[in-house]
Amino acid sequence: MTAKRPSNKGLAYWVKRISDEDMPALCSTLGQLEQLAADDVSSLSQLGRSVMHDNVLTSRILRVANSVTYNKGRHQIATVSRAAVVLGFDTLRNICLTARLISSLLESKHLSSTVYPILVKRMATSFQAAMLARMMQHGQDEQLEEEVFVAALLHHLGESAFWSIGGDDANELQCRLRCEPQAESRLIRSVLGGSFAQLTQLLASHWGLGELLVKSLAQPPVADIAIRSICLANMLSDALADGDIEQISALSKQAAQMLGMPVSEFQHRVQRCTKATVKLAQAYDAPQLCDVLVAQSEMIQATQPQPQPQPQPQPQQSAVKISGTERDESIQLRQLRLLTTLAEQQADFIQVVQATLVGLKQGVGLDRCGVFVISQDRQSLSVRMMQGDDNPFPGQFELQHFPLLATAIRQQQIINIMPGEMMLPPFSRVAAGGFMLAPLVVEEQVIGLFYADRQDADRPLTEQQQNDFIHFARQANQCFALAARQSISSCVANKF
Repeated sequence: MTAKRPSNKGLAYWVKRISDEDMPALCSTLGQLEQLAADDVSSLSQLGRSVMHDNVLTSRILRVANSVTYNKGRHQIATVSRAAVVLGFDTLRNICLTARLISSLLESKHLSSTVYPILVKRMATSFQAAMLARMMQHGQDEQLEEEVFVAALLHHLGESAFWSIGGDDANELQCRLRCEPQAESRLIRSVLGGSFAQLTQLLASHWGLGELLVKSLAQPPVADIAIRSICLANMLSDALADGDIEQISALSKQAAQMLGMPVSEFQHRVQRCTKATVKLAQAYDAPQLCDVLVAQSEMIQATQPQPQPQPQPQPQQSAVKISGTERDESIQLRQLRLLTTLAEQQADFIQVVQATLVGLKQGVGLDRCGVFVISQDRQSLSVRMMQGDDNPFPGQFELQHFPLLATAIRQQQIINIMPGEMMLPPFSRVAAGGFMLAPLVVEEQVIGLFYADRQDADRPLTEQQQNDFIHFARQANQCFALAARQSISSCVANKF
């Protein structure tokens, strides 16, 4: 029996369905909140009426208003009207908008276990982008800061709305995207009749979501610092979520140049911002977002040059020195627990790999670690993610020229190469202290390799590090196995 294919219903169909059938309350609320003006006498009462009959939403708004992000004083804010006085009308309006958006999209009970993580990741990256965009506008007009926050938050509204609807179209699309990730744009168009960005543009216009959002979606974007902040923040948040270190570095340089500050200072601000975002997500009662946000915070930390440890009279209990590099058991434990959580949530490939590499680099104390992914014809490997001081490898390894890599893949074998053993370039040049390979297995097929090394011959890999590497690789593969099992069940259900 052939699989069902989602039909191209056209963007107009999706705008009408989202606005009139699936999310009329969200459409109405966001439009009304966006139209409220701070200098309108009736606006505050309208704002109060928009939330007063929803006790859960009111409680969430007040919890956020009293969070360390917003309430710098010592006095508790007990009412919505008091929040407007203390925080300002624009800030309160946008807290209401964010709370309504999060509750409407994330509390979808009917989504499949394979679609829901996609929605969570998109919402988390949008939330992080909003915080980053506001951080980039710090010191500007307060009203503009809040407008930038909302525009960045809604920049991917079309995609979030589509996944939150669920149903056959969403289930089938996610299944096909897993099978053909390189054809993402074509597959999305086959369902929507356009791109997610075009759907967002139409929703923004139909719902009346503000000129700043519409301008940020224009191609090419308007050359305005506020618009550039929105676009850069969303691209940087996506790169953090995907673990794309090269893109993180490039975008950080662009943003630092735009703001007139050193890249290192900008990255420190990003790190502080990502930590603040986790706390704010907790205040919004959105624990679903926190795992993605924590991983983003760790990723920006991994891209920064690590300071040389200062000699200590007594070693810390949780940190063990191994041949000049720190092995931190507390970080290992934290990342292994995170992998267990990701396995339970059937998290996506990038989240699992990202958590694994952070554990290997910062916890196990390896100089460099990464992932090589096999090509469709299974004749070559590409370097997809790498943590460490640099990436010294070529874009591709042709397996016919690297029999060791071919053996690790075809025999699903863990390989340790120690100093003094036969090494071919580039490994002999960049991993004089030894390197390790472990198969990366999805749906019982090797799709790539985990890689880790020590750079100097006088600091070779230890037996403990080899065992830790194997442990992390196996834990990651267990996550992939659980996610794949769930995905296969979903795909089979969609076909019949």
